[in-house]
Amino acid sequence: DDNGDAIFYLVEGDYGYQVDKYGTRSAMEGFTVVRSTPLNLSYTLATVTVNVGRKGYVVRFFNGTNGSGAERGSASTDDNGDATFYLVEGDYGYQVDKYGTRSAMEGFSVVRGTPLNLSYTLATVTVNVGRKGYVVRFFNGTNGSGAERGSASTDDNGDAIFYLVEGDYGYQVDKYGTRSAMEGFTVLRGTPLNLSYTLAAITINVKDSGGQPLPGYRVRFYNGTDGSGTQRGSASTDASGNVVFYLVEGGYQYQVEKNAYNSGLQPPGGFVVARGIDATQNHTLP
Repeated sequence: DDNGDAIFYLVEGDYGYQVDKYGTRSAMEGFTVVRSTPLNLSYTLATVTVNVGRKGYVVRFFNGTNGSGAERGSASTDDNGDATFYLVEGDYGYQVDKYGTRSAMEGFSVVRGTPLNLSYTLATVTVNVGRKGYVVRFFNGTNGSGAERGSASTDDNGDAIFYLVEGDYGYQVDKYGTRSAMEGFTVLRGTPLNLSYTLAAITINVKDSGGQPLPGYRVRFYNGTDGSGTQRGSASTDASGNVVFYLVEGGYQYQVEKNAYNSGLQPPGGFVVARGIDATQNHTLP
């Protein structure tokens, strides 16, 4: 019950009891009942703590040697990165689960009433894009063949950081609604991994018919190459008539505006950005 008590009403004699939870039973404990004499017995569970180092990861445990049996329960890690279970003696196994990917099975043995502290080290995976504010999305499965499992925006250093269990994954860099190609990677348990993605610096140079740079023109860029894309960003040309966008691979168009001038979407067939390849688009006003 709420006090942790199980109550029986017995005639005198010799008996035994076992504590059963999650399909695993404790060793048998014998006791003798004297007629009409109350008897208080106690069984001390083992407090088993699995520390993952971060909040919100699911720890699943299984009965049997090295977790060879069925899954018997789960708990999410708390603010300290701990998932805590109260178990009878026996053999078990656990897995750490996050984003739909599970770690390898880790076996452990519980001694009656003896606390046990276990730890699992996540791998710190850093994807560097080189600039702030880009979204890195990651997917489980070989080369990211599975479902999207999480995302993070790059910080001031251009890094997006994930804490993952071992396994195969993939990532994409997303900005302005256009995603890069999928990049596969493999995570080893507890081993940091640094990945990098190189954006393409695309310069739009605006000048007049005499070749003079035109500062202060607004350049808007759009995804797609057929005029049906959506505006994804804009900036004004500098003193050299240049504006620079940092883009993932894909097809784009741009539009130049100032006062009554509007170029429409250019070039008419769009232009294609290759991963990490800088390029310049020249735009000359009539």
